[in-house]
Amino acid sequence: MFGSVLFLALDPVFVSRVAEGLEWDADRIELVERRGTDPTLQYIAMALRAGVQTGDALDRMYGEGLSTALAAHLLREYGAAAPAPKKRYGGLPRAKLVRAVEYIQDQLDTDLTVSGIAQAVYMTPYYFTRLFKQSTGQSPYQYVVEARVRKAKDLLTTGKFTISEVAHHVGFADQSHLTRHFKRVFGLPPKRLLSRRRPQIVV
Repeated sequence: MFGSVLFLALDPVFVSRVAEGLEWDADRIELVERRGTDPTLQYIAMALRAGVQTGDALDRMYGEGLSTALAAHLLREYGAAAPAPKKRYGGLPRAKLVRAVEYIQDQLDTDLTVSGIAQAVYMTPYYFTRLFKQSTGQSPYQYVVEARVRKAKDLLTTGKFTISEVAHHVGFADQSHLTRHFKRVFGLPPKRLLSRRRPQIVV
């Protein structure tokens, strides 16, 4: 385990977009090599490896979020260009937050991405992620996963769909992916919820 090697690579175009989100001049960025351990890089790499092992990495938002965090860290810690002065933000404006939430709810069954949600509210992915978390207390990925789980619960309680069908209806990769997050949010697996459901008597 300790001898294993994990290679991470980022698309230069993606890094440039993150740099623009940080208000850097994307054409004047150079990453400078530094020796020594970097706990943040190790954390991101281990989170990515864990996502591959659990199946979370099958969700594009998971990988996109970690890639953005990795690019932002590399730019801040290894970038030769000087960053723009930091601005203070108080979260998303209410109209943008409402629009983002509506977009997420409308697109739960699709391959949602942070870039797509940010584009819907006319923001860069980096600042959208930052302000969305300030507004909701959750990253876009965490919010979307929980929204999918709650939608899954609504569909399961109708009794019209199997767990596997519901998983695909709300955008999870498969039934096991839904089950793991469902148990984390509600404290019980979907099968237990179905067994607790009682038939309704229509008068």
